[in-house]
Amino acid sequence: METVYNYEPRPEELTDEEAKHILGAQANLWTEYIKTPEKAEYMAFPRATALSEIVWSPAENKNYEDFVNRLQTQFKRFDQMNVNYGKHVQRGEVEK
Repeated sequence: METVYNYEPRPEELTDEEAKHILGAQANLWTEYIKTPEKAEYMAFPRATALSEIVWSPAENKNYEDFVNRLQTQFKRFDQMNVNYGKHVQRGEVEK
C-alpha cells in the first residue's frame, strides 16, 4: 500500500513543459490468476483509493500516515457497499 501511495507519476527527468502533458495515472489489474470478482476487488481496493489520492492531490500534501488514518473511514464505506477489500492497512500500523 505504501508503495502505491508513494508513486510519483511525473518522472524526475521531465521538464515542466514535458510534465504538463501527464494528465493522470492508471492502475492495471491483470486477472490471469484471479479466479473470482471478490479476489479482483481484494486486489484493487484500497490500492485504487491510494492511487486516486496521489494523482488528485498536490505532492506537498501527501502524508501516508494521515492517509492510513483517513482510510479507516473509507473502509466503512467499502463495508456498506459489500466490497471485498484488503484490510491489511490499519490505523497505527503504518508500514516501514
